Amino acid sequence: IVLDRSFQPSDSAIMVPRTDDGRILFVIPWHERVLVGTTDTPVDQPQLEPRAFPEEIEFILHNAGSYLDHDPTRADVLSVFAGLRPLVRDTDGSLLFTARGGGASENAMRLWRSADGGASWEKLLDQPQIRAGSPVSLNRCADGALYFAGNPHRKTDSLGRALRSNDMRETLLLWPLAPDLRSLLDPIMARDCAADFGPALPGSIWIADHPVGLTVRLADGRWRHVFCYRVLDRDEVARDAPTTPYTGTYVEEVLSDGEGGGLWEF
Repeated sequence: IVLDRSFQPSDSAIMVPRTDDGRILFVIPWHERVLVGTTDTPVDQPQLEPRAFPEEIEFILHNAGSYLDHDPTRADVLSVFAGLRPLVRDTDGSLLFTARGGGASENAMRLWRSADGGASWEKLLDQPQIRAGSPVSLNRCADGALYFAGNPHRKTDSLGRALRSNDMRETLLLWPLAPDLRSLLDPIMARDCAADFGPALPGSIWIADHPVGLTVRLADGRWRHVFCYRVLDRDEVARDAPTTPYTGTYVEEVLSDGEGGGLWEF
């Protein structure tokens, strides 16, 4: 939800580590407004334009009120945004799910599968490959091939410079899954910022993250898998530095060996 900046006059964001139902709540200053969220509510049917449930809005207002300058009411909500976080459906109809680790030592690539529509889940994969806390996505190519996308856990960049734990987003990799989904094949480099763009600004670091893939049918009639991510210098976020010539959203095509299988059911 969006509130007026008067509810959080400080320039600092707030993270509430535990709400009434145990989730995390964020309060983020944004220009003259404050962004507050989020919730996570299962839905039976996807909607083209999803809307937040009234109880979700009340949940955020109730839990955020203890940390804001004054208690917000429903009349104070300037705008509401809701989206869907879909699961991937494998070619055999089972549901697949992944999530990034939250702790500093949780550098694991995880995969769960459900063959009964989400009633129960089996963990298929748990390998220490990805940087803890970095966004990770599970994607499926046009021929059904599955892969992870995210930032690897590494101690140095391609120029040999030491990386701190929160600076490990300079490279972005794709990890194809083995046919049995219980192991990873050799990773594919999607972006190596230090090698591709040279060093970042003095004292800063490159960031390539928030990867997501989508299979679409383009004007030529063929199904193609596009892969999107962002690139920026960390100081653009941390210190409001000017954008670099390489800053932006990158859209690329991921090619796989098989033929496009048509409209997949996600």
